[in-house]
Amino acid sequence: MPDVFVTMEDARKLFRNRFVVFLGDSVVRGMYKDLVALLQTDDLMINEQDLRPKGELTFRGDQLIEGGDRLMEGKTNGIGYREVRQFQVDYYLVRFYFITSCHGAYMESILDDFQRDVQPDIVMMNSSLWDITRYGAKSVDMFEINLTRCLDRMKQVLEPHCMFIWLTTLFVSSEIRGGFMIPTIEHKKDSIRLDIVQANWYAAMKCKEREFDVFDMNFRMRRWQYTEMIRDGVHWTPRGHRIITTYLCSYIADSFMEPISANFAYTGQLPAVIVHHDDPNVKQYSKEFWDKQIEQIKRTGK
Repeated sequence: MPDVFVTMEDARKLFRNRFVVFLGDSVVRGMYKDLVALLQTDDLMINEQDLRPKGELTFRGDQLIEGGDRLMEGKTNGIGYREVRQFQVDYYLVRFYFITSCHGAYMESILDDFQRDVQPDIVMMNSSLWDITRYGAKSVDMFEINLTRCLDRMKQVLEPHCMFIWLTTLFVSSEIRGGFMIPTIEHKKDSIRLDIVQANWYAAMKCKEREFDVFDMNFRMRRWQYTEMIRDGVHWTPRGHRIITTYLCSYIADSFMEPISANFAYTGQLPAVIVHHDDPNVKQYSKEFWDKQIEQIKRTGK
């Protein structure tokens, strides 16, 4: 396990006067919630019930800005679901957008928010699990097209000082349960994990071309899959989310050259992130690496 979890003091120091935006699905919403909790206390989240609700009017002092419980049609598991949350207090501003596709009309409206309001300082994003499963037989192909558009638009809209981090998609269990596995995607259950490997490789290469950061959550969290993934095969325990937050804070602190107590990103415990600009000390995975990952999944089912 990490030598030490990131502390409230670390988080407050790192994110003071920085506008942080999370774009993604329910797993990314868990990252947002964990950071909101960490900015207020060193305690782990009390239980999974903090993570499971979606669209609630408030969580630990944040506000539901749009969607969720405010939707007239109620909360759904469809691609039209919206949820925008924001935590703002003193010197801290953290916002979350629930997205089901990395590019489209809704993403363009988010980019309009960025241009119209205060520009973010850090953007962390991943929507791949929805992209590669919810848009028909050509979902993976559409994801690759939409991701290219998304990254190009981010390059156009975000200020040069903004740190954009693509988060690789976390692995899922071979037996997915719960709300994510709706009947219309049951036929994909045997191919999702292969599609995740392909999507992660493609995203890493496209981000590298644009000098965006990529944080390899998929690799970082493999050692925790048997203890910190919950029974639905997609989501993570409160402790798992605190591990993710610790990794992310350590990575961001290293990027800003602002040391924190939990700064273990390059201590050799695990391989480094896929891409960190031109840092020669960071491992960059090749297509051959990901091809081997696919073959291992096909051969062993793991």
